[in-house]
Amino acid sequence: MDGQELEAQETARPPELTIAAQRLKRDVVGDEFAIGGRHIQPLAQMTGWYGSDAHARAGVAWAWLRLRPTGVQVREADGQETLVPIEDATGAALRGIALVGLVTAVICWFIMLVKRRQ
Repeated sequence: MDGQELEAQETARPPELTIAAQRLKRDVVGDEFAIGGRHIQPLAQMTGWYGSDAHARAGVAWAWLRLRPTGVQVREADGQETLVPIEDATGAALRGIALVGLVTAVICWFIMLVKRRQ
């Protein structure tokens, strides 16, 4: 391409700095391995957002991802399969504690606003 063609492309498509984001939700299956005649395969769920600049010129790319284990697929030697779910009790407790802290902060903030107006 010569310089005139590049200029024509530049004027036809101005370099905007808009960021295009896309939601991501995928099931991830790990590598299967054998232990004592059983074949075990970990399962997880990947969620988040990813994106880049709209014209892919500036090289801007970003991602926010969360990988959460969901279970383990166990295949016995006789071919019987069992799905063993993984529950995150610690994560649920921490989310509950964070929610209580947030509600307490909002109530305190509201009380401060009411007291200031009196």
